[in-house]
Amino acid sequence: MKIVVLIMLLLSFAIAGNFECAKAYFRGGVEAIEQLVEDDFSKEEFWEEVLADENVKFGYFQNKKYDHIVVVDKMAKKLFLFDANYNKIISIPVQVGKEMGDKMVEGDLKTPLGVYNFIRRIQHLDPDYGSLAITTNYPNFFDKMHGKTGYGIWIHGLPENDPSKTTTEGCIAMENDLLLQFDALINHKKALLITNKQDLMTTDIQEIAKILAFIHRWKIAWKYNDFENYIDAYDKDFKWHNGMDKEEFARYKKNIFTIASNKQIIHSDFEIIPYPTELYAQRIFQVKMQQNYRASNHNSQGEKILFIKMDGNEPKIILEK
Repeated sequence: MKIVVLIMLLLSFAIAGNFECAKAYFRGGVEAIEQLVEDDFSKEEFWEEVLADENVKFGYFQNKKYDHIVVVDKMAKKLFLFDANYNKIISIPVQVGKEMGDKMVEGDLKTPLGVYNFIRRIQHLDPDYGSLAITTNYPNFFDKMHGKTGYGIWIHGLPENDPSKTTTEGCIAMENDLLLQFDALINHKKALLITNKQDLMTTDIQEIAKILAFIHRWKIAWKYNDFENYIDAYDKDFKWHNGMDKEEFARYKKNIFTIASNKQIIHSDFEIIPYPTELYAQRIFQVKMQQNYRASNHNSQGEKILFIKMDGNEPKIILEK
């Protein structure tokens, strides 16, 4: 099967009048073709061409897993519902936490800034939550890595005994008739929540292309045990999911590089989103992807999460899980 796919690939390049892959195969076999393709994946202009017809206003979602994007502007106290093509469907007045700013500790009466998934839809609640609630995954990985505490950040209705309430303890609340209208429009399992301080965080093809090229350069350095370029992809203030700082992480990875060989690293289902936060002066992006890792010493498969800081025009990894 692999041979058939290779022959078809070579024929397609030959028909198109591009013999680079064929020449690479002649010189170095399948591995040479692989390196040639990886070389293209490392170039921003390659991704700009791939993404030319994509709408990446709120981010890049390779597998189109979300039917709706829910954006909350805390300053304006508005919830905006967009479809998968970022067309605005509805705008709803909401109440947010009594205190402004990003949520850091339990009880600070702030609505968090960030990107969240909806977890559950709950009915038959205490009347303080109105007609229903949709729960979120606050605190997420980013929140936990920055020491944020608290829980129970939901979208819910206004209290039945106090429908004129103007603030919450951190949740996002709306009039119950509007909540029922909102609920009827979405499948919470296929919707994403973005909470901003104000305005709508957006991105463009050039920025997403820069991040995709960076991720592929990082992967290539990892795959071929190019330790210097691999570790250079990490910010000086990097933290690994287990709490290791960059210095500890570098020592650990250097040891792994000495024993790991024949690596195969496949990334798919990319999700790249500008991440609202007050903790950094630079723009931050959340990157999620499926990773299939195979090497002489270890195999694993699952979701990989990176948080990337745009340090000027240079991406750097600040968190990894």
